[in-house]
Amino acid sequence: MHQEHGTPMLLHTTNVPALSTDLDRRPPRRVAGWLVLLCLLFFLPGFTSLPPTDRDESRFAQASRQMWQSGDWVTIRFQDDERNRKPAGVYWLQAASARILAPFAGEQAIWPYRIPSLLGAIAAVLLTYQLGQRLFSRPVAALSALFLASSVLLGVEARLAKTDAVLLAVIVLAQGCLARLYLDPKNKPSPIFWAVLFWIAQGLGILIKGPIICAISGLTVAWLTITDDNRRWLRSLRPGWGLLIVAGLVLPWIIAISIATEGRFVRDALLGDLLAKVPSGQESHGAAPGSYLLSFALTFWPASLFALVATPWVWRSRNDPAVRFCIAWLLPTWLMLELVATKLPHYILPVFPAASLLVAAALASPKGTWQAAAPGARVLAGAFGAFGGSALIALCVAIPWHLGFGIPVASLFTVATVILGSLAIVYALKDSDGRRLFRWTSVTAIAFAMSFYLGLLPRLTPLWISPRIAESLQAHELASDRVTAVGYHEPSLVFLLGRSTQLAASTEAAAKLLGNGNAKVALIPRQDAQKFLELLKERGLGATWWDEIRGFNYNGGDWMDLAILALDRPNHVHASGLSHDNAETNHARQSP
Repeated sequence: MHQEHGTPMLLHTTNVPALSTDLDRRPPRRVAGWLVLLCLLFFLPGFTSLPPTDRDESRFAQASRQMWQSGDWVTIRFQDDERNRKPAGVYWLQAASARILAPFAGEQAIWPYRIPSLLGAIAAVLLTYQLGQRLFSRPVAALSALFLASSVLLGVEARLAKTDAVLLAVIVLAQGCLARLYLDPKNKPSPIFWAVLFWIAQGLGILIKGPIICAISGLTVAWLTITDDNRRWLRSLRPGWGLLIVAGLVLPWIIAISIATEGRFVRDALLGDLLAKVPSGQESHGAAPGSYLLSFALTFWPASLFALVATPWVWRSRNDPAVRFCIAWLLPTWLMLELVATKLPHYILPVFPAASLLVAAALASPKGTWQAAAPGARVLAGAFGAFGGSALIALCVAIPWHLGFGIPVASLFTVATVILGSLAIVYALKDSDGRRLFRWTSVTAIAFAMSFYLGLLPRLTPLWISPRIAESLQAHELASDRVTAVGYHEPSLVFLLGRSTQLAASTEAAAKLLGNGNAKVALIPRQDAQKFLELLKERGLGATWWDEIRGFNYNGGDWMDLAILALDRPNHVHASGLSHDNAETNHARQSP
């Protein structure tokens, strides 16, 4: 079914929605306020208490810190190395946030660098709500915003100082402008405004994470061009103006960084980072096609409990312009990501707003409800949602168990939240009770955030090796700015101890650094500590074994025993190593 886009047909203008929410009759601004409050309840638990994570978050945060401390807002560096992987947009935002908040939070606090991600996640939810009103109806808009905000994946990205939550907000802005141009190019305000805003969003997206946003919008336009006979709306994009706008936003920094790095940034970012991910799994992050479909059950939870129920309705409604636009946003980008060899869970996040809109629109249609679906579709949808919930439960149980904690109370509370919340959501869905669906989805997401991010993760101390090292150095009054580390080179250590942290390749290199006076404290694997002490002795130096940190490096998947050794202070009793009894006592104290 095709029609003139000057008078677009929007879903549910004639149908009475099968689902409604408590927010249906409230003014849009008040609904937006409620959504912001819900986002804060979803995202803030654990926001300040979770230590810096490895590796991307700590790399971004440390590079941002160096940017504002050095006053060099062009080049991106991690310690003394150029970080020629992502453009400077998010680094600027994180550096500005930290520069304002670090005096209040403390220089070692990670949460000031997470503020852009938090604001980006909230903005993405609000823009999805606005787009849902435009495409469908207010009940659909409220539900779709809730589904996006409560998703596990957005909850993770809102708590990490990275690019993805900020990029998502810019993508939803660009796609919202594109939807207006596609559905209603002659409506007021003038399409010129939306075209200009669309191209501004493209430029901002490039500055945040390169051409990813261009690929998503380009695939959307290509799909719409193929599936819709009416292509007159393409002229409203004004690509000539658009390229000038994008060039005006992006080229000044590209020229500056190219001059500063003698062209290395463009070469490394395109060839070493972006294009290298297509043919093979970069940094051991490869996975087979279909991986994102399986992980969607977990990353989109709790809305994944009923996501597949929407599929038959979406297929039947594919000729409706609003549905067609959401499909054009979701399907080609999803297929592209499945075909790319390198796969990380957050790569699929840009299609979550489209998925949320389609699921909410299906549930708000009398023919898209749970009862209207075929029995087989309900069974498949239930199994898919149960798989996602089971994966969450397995994580909450297996991780503490593997770390030696057994099953702590926080795990039990999280498991109960997943099970009871899922049951309550499904019963509300079966009864077509939109108010209860909205309430129980909100309550479940809040309870999960409180139990998992605030109650469980911060207490899994073996995971947080770098914070424990920093705490030990502070407790023993050791020089945290003169540290060299062997065998443990995670970026979080640099973020917590400072740019001057030396990452030595071997015990010989670490001994040389201490012998030359370039370091005073060494982090050495326990099995190499005696050798290190002997190397120091050959140089006429002695060291004291102050502490031992045992932890689980979740990047390498290995347990680590790190000895903290410091050059002897004057008048300090020298110890060439720990006695067997002392070593065992320290080992027991640091083990979970």
